Amino acid sequence: MTEPERSPDVLRDAAPLASLMTMMVLFALALAAINIGITLFSGSLTGAAIALIAAVSSLMLIVARRLALRGRRHATVTLFTLTLAAGAITAVWIEPASLPVTVLIPPLILMTTLRHLHKRELGPLVVVACLISLALVVSAELAHPAFATNEPLAPAIRVFVLAGVTLLLAATLWRFGSRLHAMLEKLEATNAALRESEARYRAIVEDQTELICRSRADGIVTLINEANCRYWGMPREEILGHDLRRFVHPDDVPLLNQHLASLTRESPVGTIEHRVMLSSGKIRWQQWTNRALYDGDRLMGYQSVGRDVTERRRVEEQLYRSERQFKAIAENAPDIIARYDLQFRYLYVNPAFQAATGLAPDAALGKTHRELGVPETIASLWDARFQAAISSRSVQTAEFELTSPRGMRAYESRIVPELEPDGHVESLLAISRDITERRQQALALQDRQKLESMGVMAGGIAHEFNNLLGIMLGNAELALADLPRETPTRISIEAIASAGRRAAALTRQILAYVGQHRLNTTLLDLNALITDMGPLLQASIVRSVSLSHRLAPDLPLIEGDVAQLRQVLLNLTINAAEAIGDGPGEVRIVTGTRHVDHQFLATTFLSPDLPEGEYVTLDVIDNGSGMDADTLGRIFDPFFTTRFAGRGLGLPATLGIVRSHRGAIKVDSTPGKGTTVTILLPRFRQPALEVPSADHDLVTHQPAHNGIVLVIDDEEGVRAVATRMLEWKGRPVLATGDVSTACQLAEQHCAQLACVLLDIVMPQQNVEKTISDLRRICNAIPIVLMSGYTEEIAMRRYAGLGINGFLQKPFTTHELHDAIERALTTPETLLHDPPLLLSRRV
Repeated sequence: MTEPERSPDVLRDAAPLASLMTMMVLFALALAAINIGITLFSGSLTGAAIALIAAVSSLMLIVARRLALRGRRHATVTLFTLTLAAGAITAVWIEPASLPVTVLIPPLILMTTLRHLHKRELGPLVVVACLISLALVVSAELAHPAFATNEPLAPAIRVFVLAGVTLLLAATLWRFGSRLHAMLEKLEATNAALRESEARYRAIVEDQTELICRSRADGIVTLINEANCRYWGMPREEILGHDLRRFVHPDDVPLLNQHLASLTRESPVGTIEHRVMLSSGKIRWQQWTNRALYDGDRLMGYQSVGRDVTERRRVEEQLYRSERQFKAIAENAPDIIARYDLQFRYLYVNPAFQAATGLAPDAALGKTHRELGVPETIASLWDARFQAAISSRSVQTAEFELTSPRGMRAYESRIVPELEPDGHVESLLAISRDITERRQQALALQDRQKLESMGVMAGGIAHEFNNLLGIMLGNAELALADLPRETPTRISIEAIASAGRRAAALTRQILAYVGQHRLNTTLLDLNALITDMGPLLQASIVRSVSLSHRLAPDLPLIEGDVAQLRQVLLNLTINAAEAIGDGPGEVRIVTGTRHVDHQFLATTFLSPDLPEGEYVTLDVIDNGSGMDADTLGRIFDPFFTTRFAGRGLGLPATLGIVRSHRGAIKVDSTPGKGTTVTILLPRFRQPALEVPSADHDLVTHQPAHNGIVLVIDDEEGVRAVATRMLEWKGRPVLATGDVSTACQLAEQHCAQLACVLLDIVMPQQNVEKTISDLRRICNAIPIVLMSGYTEEIAMRRYAGLGINGFLQKPFTTHELHDAIERALTTPETLLHDPPLLLSRRV
């Protein structure tokens, strides 16, 4: 056996052992002194021998005391035992009669060292004591007295020694008994305290709502509380003595075994969650905190405290699903979703943030708008909305524009305060939606509505102007026809006619702006049109500006009005050259094809409901002065111009022509960097052939080509001009400004009527009813409509009524007779297939 480490506690416990050694030293010295005295008095050799033995023993005991004071308990006990054993055996060899005295030595050794021994050391010491006793008996039998046995004081010495040893033994026994009594009292007090503590512990354990359990190292349950019994629905006796693993879900038993095996002496505590199976068959979740109990290096068992966490697991699972759902929504949402703390720092941003700003989400976390370089005006706007949301605890909105990798974008944001249970604002949630396309669509709708209102106004103005111009030009034409060529008055009338024609052209430009003009469409090659117009376009711009073309090969055909598209190309080229000014510059004309979607179409000035698809593109590009946003927003307004001599109708007319071709215009311009105007025109696709219906109404009226023409118009001057034009061509005429009178005239002269010339705008007149009444009176009479509105408007509204022709005011004598002749020569076709009347006019 090795000596234990001599700690301060060991040295403190060694004091009683040193005290015992001191007492034994004193006893040995006293015994030596007495025997020296006896020897000097009587000359007894036995006394001298005992004195010598006692002296040597005292020296050895002094050494043992020093060892005890150093905390070397094992060495002290060993030396003490050897000293007494050697002294006793030596005494027996010198004087065998001393056996009765020396036989008390082994019990003395045991009694004096008992309290200083460990449990494992007591057995070896008892064996040593027995061996000493045996050695004493054998020595007494074999030894012969070393000195004369008739020494007179020998019995006295033996009696004295026996008495001393007996007293020493009695003192030791008394001391041992006192200590034993004290230990028993202390043990009783300890047991009482332990019983009280155990009672308190059991009361605490039994009163706990947690599940408390103790088990052995092999898992056998040794203690459970009442909460455990209630939880399992089983009496205590059916749980105690059974393996705790029988309650664990079979799939989780390996997990529990691995957890218990991980609890070491250095790290005895651990927590685990696993499933259990109740006696009812239900599966629940439990959380256990287990402590491994060790005695030295030996595992004694486990002490465990558990609770049911099924509800918590369910809530956590719901929370996980909710978070996963929120994450899936947020991560895939096109809107920017962000959360902020109360210092307006980013807590979270979704991937849409990076698409909008070009910044990685991690780069934004923990930073404010200003730290990310957001313009001060926008940062201040956000701060104000944040403060309003916090103070009012209500949703706030904001709109702003921000430069992104895709250019300037407009956003609409909703700022929602996230509240704690006590009502205080914990954080802020902001959802920002890109409304750039919506704004563009709203502006496009606004433009369409403005265009429609302008169209109504322009149509009304054009109708009234064309009535007046019709009177003026008609009378001028008739006057010129009656006047000799050498009459001086003819010059004035020709000037009047020329001014009237210019006024009529102006009204046509106004109608072109709103798309209410006549199109004579045909299939054409845009490249060929540009090439053909090259010399004209070059001649229309100043010499300092160069004109170049880049025409796409195999460009698809388009369907359009050649004259109108020539006007578009001329207008755009002249505008581009004028934007450059008198200095050097370049105008480029580029053609191609492009597939456009609704997002692109939303950025254009377009025809309503223009579909996605493949379009032929015409780009007119200049490197001139460019335009600012305000100018760009007004370039298609009628009469708006930046040139001193301009009328402001070129681009509005271009817009109207493009819209009537079911196309769109996109304008990109930056001040100082030039302008690009892109025209989108639908590519031509061969339409399916339509089979005419076999159930056309039969035309029963056979008009007389030289019969009467009934003119119905509320404007007296128009009636007079039309009457004179027809009579000048030799046709009889009946004219009226009243519908009821017209019906009476038709009824009276039905057989002589060749055609009806009907104005579509008359007071207290319903055109549909008028046509119906006339056809009821005079079956299938050819009817030609006339109006200051365009043919497109008239035919779109009245095409289903079997109209035989249309006459645009103002008109010439030739145009009037041509319309009537066409109505009379092809009545069947014109009556039942009105679109053919327009010869592909739309």
